[in-house]
Amino acid sequence: MTDRDAAAWGAICAWPDAAGAPLLYAGVDMAQVSRFLLWDRVGRAVRRRVGAATPADEQSPGSAVTVSRVPATRGRFPVPLQRMRAAMVRRLARRGRAVLYCPFAHSRHARLIEPLLEYAHALAITLPQKEVWRWPETLPFVTMDVTRNAEDRAFSDKLVAGIVKGLAENDVSLEPRDVESLVPRVAEQCRTVREARASLECLRPNGLLVPGDNHSPFMEWVLVARDMGIPVILSQHGMDCEHHCLSEAYASHIACWGEGRRQRYSRESSYQPTMALTGNPFYDAMADVPDRGGEANTWLWLTRPHKTEKCYLASRHPDEGVRILDALFDALHERPDAKLLIKPHSFDDADRYGSRVRERGLEARVEIVHTSVVQLVEKASLVITEDSTAGMDVMLWGRPLVHAHFA
Repeated sequence: MTDRDAAAWGAICAWPDAAGAPLLYAGVDMAQVSRFLLWDRVGRAVRRRVGAATPADEQSPGSAVTVSRVPATRGRFPVPLQRMRAAMVRRLARRGRAVLYCPFAHSRHARLIEPLLEYAHALAITLPQKEVWRWPETLPFVTMDVTRNAEDRAFSDKLVAGIVKGLAENDVSLEPRDVESLVPRVAEQCRTVREARASLECLRPNGLLVPGDNHSPFMEWVLVARDMGIPVILSQHGMDCEHHCLSEAYASHIACWGEGRRQRYSRESSYQPTMALTGNPFYDAMADVPDRGGEANTWLWLTRPHKTEKCYLASRHPDEGVRILDALFDALHERPDAKLLIKPHSFDDADRYGSRVRERGLEARVEIVHTSVVQLVEKASLVITEDSTAGMDVMLWGRPLVHAHFA
């Protein structure tokens, strides 16, 4: 399995050598940006080639993972006014302070903004305008309005043709629907690159803070900022998993939770960032959480994503979750007093688990739940996870943890 994954990753990295296609767009190497779009597509192609996939398992949605658009107010101001507003932000911010722009002030990234505001005397936090209401101490910036154009699509056509040719030279043949869906996705990446460059040239911040650096739409902003000489800061946001595709670093400065992650970047990443060990600051408040013991014989399974578009490695398989569930059914058979709660990952397919539970007639003992992880862990006497940061949470809460990984 490891050799198969390494070969797939090698093809993703090597296709430009045989492609004969233009790679730079608006100053950014699109061969790097488009790698994210090839993770699951190449994995599917390799599984199909070695007979490890069936059509039912690999129901590709065609467009793969949906690209999140920049959470900003768009098109409300003409460009000259946007530039004027950006100049005002700079003047307000640069009275002895550095300007840090956070173009993605949402999800896990939002947790960093509050503590950063404690350093307001030295740091001016700038956010997309529609996010400022959550942190009134921050300064608003309106992302430059950039729409997709014919050049984006023309470049995408050439790049995708090069990808298909280059992968074929490395013994990887993509599914036709995966090739078809690549073109609009690469075109969207091209538009995002232009948007990031226009916005950063307008605002000219001293630094960029991002919640991710190796997939769209974050990666486009990261590479544009690096091309402009703007430092990019990333705080580690998950546990180590997915070898190869999650081993590459792109942000210029990364705060790592532990020595293992830093060593992995040092050993495997082509680009070497400046790194610091910070631990996971979000665990500081969890150290004294009391263990309430949970309800007797209540097992909790916290799944990871198993949809085909989330199976990045060739050794991954959409059927992993169902096989884990079958193994848990066997364990339940041996423990007739136990019950199982299933908390599906937001990118997992809960319907497959529900069907399996009904097939086995275990509705009375197995329940699919969508309550918060904290509430569920409080109920559980035993927790099963798969490469999940939630597993760290569980251990800090003092629960027995089983690592089930069938990949």
